[in-house]
Amino acid sequence: MVTLVISSWALTFLAGGLAWTWRREAHAATSLAERRLRHRRESEARLEALAAVDGLTGLSNHRSFHDRLAGETARAERHERNLSVAILDVDHFKQINDRFGHPAGDRVLTETAERLRGLVRNGEHLARVGGEEFALVLPDVDGVGAFAAAERIRRAIASTPYEGVGSVTLSAGVCDLATAGSAGELYRLADRALYWSKAHGRNLTFRYTPEVADELEHRSATSEVQRPDTIANLRALVALVADRHPSTQHHAERVAAIAHALALETGWDPERAHRLRDAALVHDVGKIALREEVLFKHGPLDQGDLAHIRTHPLIGARIAARALDPEQASWVRCHHERWDGTGYPAGLRGTTIPDGAQLLGLADAWDAMTSDRWYRAARDHEQALTEIARQAGLHFAPDAARRLVELAESGRLGRIAGAH
Repeated sequence: MVTLVISSWALTFLAGGLAWTWRREAHAATSLAERRLRHRRESEARLEALAAVDGLTGLSNHRSFHDRLAGETARAERHERNLSVAILDVDHFKQINDRFGHPAGDRVLTETAERLRGLVRNGEHLARVGGEEFALVLPDVDGVGAFAAAERIRRAIASTPYEGVGSVTLSAGVCDLATAGSAGELYRLADRALYWSKAHGRNLTFRYTPEVADELEHRSATSEVQRPDTIANLRALVALVADRHPSTQHHAERVAAIAHALALETGWDPERAHRLRDAALVHDVGKIALREEVLFKHGPLDQGDLAHIRTHPLIGARIAARALDPEQASWVRCHHERWDGTGYPAGLRGTTIPDGAQLLGLADAWDAMTSDRWYRAARDHEQALTEIARQAGLHFAPDAARRLVELAESGRLGRIAGAH
């Protein structure tokens, strides 16, 4: 028999080797498990990211948008900050698909998404939330700012045709958190404003406010306005213009009242005077197309600014023609013409200016002079009357200027304007 003698040193060495081997195998198994876990988590993260992205455009999708909106709403409420939403819809998209085919429709959507990416600003969140519908979360932006942003985007999209398709336009609706009160209502009310834009002929932006909602929804309950192109709906557009700056609120109502009174004083029959009042209520509707940085500029206007401002009577007449008769539309178009031919848009002179435009332009100038504006304080009535008298036969029709002075001196002009 052979006796095997193993020293304690050898046993220690052997045990150490076995332990090292076991640790190495255990470490390898742990590393493999960790790699598999990491790989699974990375795959889940990729799938989660893919689930938040619209497959066609690469933008955030509907679910991701509403997650972001909920988070931004919570942040805005916590810090008492502004927050707005804009929803933008491609106009007549079904016609694009029907006429050019669905592949062309997809190209329009992908190009629109790409253009929108270039138009949104840092901190804003863009998503595709429906077939041809996009939405934008605007942190730290109030309703007026959201309206301006949507208008900037709408005009940019309309300004450049799409290859093979031609002109494509967007309709937009906006709302702010201060009006809505919650994330769900914010989206719903912006969507309602989008509906108004569609109903009013498309390629427009509407901002949801309770006042506009009351105006439109009350009128829509009457048989008078089952069609979208009505005075009430045009007034809703004018309200959006007025809402962009406090100094222009109720301007249209005051101008309409003064123009109506001037028409009666001049001998117009009541029915025609009422038609002038209706035209005056929407005489500034074309300003909805003006850039806010020009419309409310504090400093002097340069030539480019002036050219931009002078487009609004033409735009306004085209919009107003949906609800007004041709004569009324001519009053809107020509209310910035001047008796001496220095006005715009056509440089008409004297009696070639429609008589309703003569009265409307005078009423508009009077209210502008006697109201505070962002660029200067109001003149008192004596100063304004002096200016009207000085400009009679130059800017203003002499007979109309005389009638206004008579109304002012009798005290009736102040009561007429003050009632609005």
